[in-house]
Amino acid sequence: MQTEGALGSPIVETTDALGDHGEVTGNTIPGKGKASQATFGAIMALGSYLTDVFLVLENKGVRKFEASWGELFDTTRDQLAEAERDRG
Repeated sequence: MQTEGALGSPIVETTDALGDHGEVTGNTIPGKGKASQATFGAIMALGSYLTDVFLVLENKGVRKFEASWGELFDTTRDQLAEAERDRG
């Protein structure tokens, strides 16, 4: 059950879809370190510097988070002001 437009609705939809169609197989990470290192090594051998890639992705992610946080703050402020006017 969810409320239309409620904060977190996409998360609820995602977890509902996982429950309906997904398969949780447990921890799939152990034992894959060497293969992962080989993959990263191959990428770096092509001239991609993963540190730079990670830094760009991190910076973009932070900017997007800050923008979303600002939108959430503005929406919350506006809704509180509207509720106060309606009450008042």
